[in-house]
Amino acid sequence: MSQPGLVLLAGGCVCVCVWMWVWVLGRGAATNRALNHQQQRSRLDQRRRAR
Repeated sequence: MSQPGLVLLAGGCVCVCVWMWVWVLGRGAATNRALNHQQQRSRLDQRRRAR
């Protein structure tokens, strides 16, 4: 393989890895936000029931 081809291949792999990381982290943040929202709602419900 020629040098430019290897550089392109390496660059493509790095881009895919970074994109996957961003996607996974983005999904993780979204699910964490949803879980936190549910926890806050359940806490509010518990306070309402306690009164």
